[in-house]
Amino acid sequence: SVHWPAAADHGPLQWCAADRHSPHVLWQQQAGRVVWEPIVCNGWVHSQNGQCLGRGYVERLVLDVAPWKLGLRTLKWGRFCGAHHSLIWIEWQGSHPLQLALLDGCEESLHSVDYLQVCTATARLEMSAVQPIIAHESLGTGALQQLGNWRRLATPAFLQGVENKWVAQAQLYVHGQVADSGHVIYEEVQWP
Repeated sequence: SVHWPAAADHGPLQWCAADRHSPHVLWQQQAGRVVWEPIVCNGWVHSQNGQCLGRGYVERLVLDVAPWKLGLRTLKWGRFCGAHHSLIWIEWQGSHPLQLALLDGCEESLHSVDYLQVCTATARLEMSAVQPIIAHESLGTGALQQLGNWRRLATPAFLQGVENKWVAQAQLYVHGQVADSGHVIYEEVQWP
């Protein structure tokens, strides 16, 4: 399980998962690496008093390199949690293109990603009831604002990247058959 000391109105949270997933090296050059580890792909989330709050996702991202050195033009990331299945995707466009998808923690070939649909070798995720964007801001004024003086190290172009993030309802098809329904969080960052 994963414990988070304090979260919004619920106090400490705990994610429970049946299995552990292997880390993925997304980028490596000389001594620098980007390692992504999906710790909980789709686990039950409980409050401190044991109340079940739904299903959730936990990841760890370790960077031994400044992110602006990755040469990204576009980053797409998202995750789907349903009652029985999970789908996670990462797509990098730029100097070091990358496509990765995990269906229930198992690696799949990612074919396409857009605002309403994600397709892998065996699955298709269709999004509907898209909620208003929950983030639309430059990295410098949004996600990286809390870095304080560390932001001085970043290139101005990197800080100008615009992040869009939203949630939606979704239906998952596996081998063409309806397999699950649930919710998606989707994030896309575009750099100038």
